[in-house]
Amino acid sequence: MNSVLVLATVAIVLVVVFDYTNGFHDASNIIATTIASRAMTPVQAVIIVATFEFLGPILGGTAVANTIGKFIDVGPLPAQQAMLIVLAGIVGAITWNLGT
Repeated sequence: MNSVLVLATVAIVLVVVFDYTNGFHDASNIIATTIASRAMTPVQAVIIVATFEFLGPILGGTAVANTIGKFIDVGPLPAQQAMLIVLAGIVGAITWNLGT
């Protein structure tokens, strides 16, 4: 099997894991604030936050991701090296979410 295809598949799985960890990382801060201030009940807060965490990238676009993506240009690198750099970034982001 092609090593780039394997790395791409691993990258897709890790991106889904990152999205999950990023969602619970951000959502917990938002939910805690609204519940602690008694602005919403826990059920209301979870429903509202879950809805807008999902809709955020769809409605807000990908401007932040595109800006960050421009910092590292992997275009001139061989495909396998480029995928390893992307994987390293994803693993670092997941580690940061879990550590903080």
